[in-house]
Amino acid sequence: MKEEMTTAPRYRIFNAIFLVGIFMSFSCAFLNYLLGSKTIGILASFLCGIITIGLYAAFKITKNYSLVSFIVVIFLSFVFFPTMWLITGGTHGSIPYYVIINAGIIALLLTGLKRKVVFLLFALVVGVLMVIEYQNPNMIVAYDSQLIRYFDFAFGLFVCLFSVVILIAVLIDGYTVELQKSERYLFALEEQNKEIDAKNRLLEKRNKRQCHRSSK
Repeated sequence: MKEEMTTAPRYRIFNAIFLVGIFMSFSCAFLNYLLGSKTIGILASFLCGIITIGLYAAFKITKNYSLVSFIVVIFLSFVFFPTMWLITGGTHGSIPYYVIINAGIIALLLTGLKRKVVFLLFALVVGVLMVIEYQNPNMIVAYDSQLIRYFDFAFGLFVCLFSVVILIAVLIDGYTVELQKSERYLFALEEQNKEIDAKNRLLEKRNKRQCHRSSK
């Protein structure tokens, strides 16, 4: 019972993260295509969607939550988002919002020392990217126009807003369901204990009667 209560909400969150990630990747690639953005940005987003689908399929087949969740976090934190930071405008684009979402993903998927280490390393990577952008702005691929920048900025902002709502809703709903299950389980256990106590008292009365009769 305890193990089921611990893993079920986490699985729901993991499924939600995958679905959000797939939507974010392909919608971002589609938007960049419509806006006529550079090919590298379109391909990077599309490739991330393909990899996310592959990891989701691996999770469904293996059911190995610990390994797949760790791979997902490492890929997003140290490969995808740093790359997107460099090729989609850096602090001038929407990637900083996605970085905040990724910090939440780290907190949701990892636990204990692993969570602390990965988050600190991710924060260090973000800091390094900001320093690189400040000292070498030419390393950041700029937007072709202000209009494209604002479209991408607005799209990323709203996608992140919806993602936050979805992830928090899944988290709260999942734990609410598990809490209700535990309350029903405790209620059934209390009823069983009452029945056992009643039977024990009845048995004690019978034993006392038999002892009283035998003593006569």
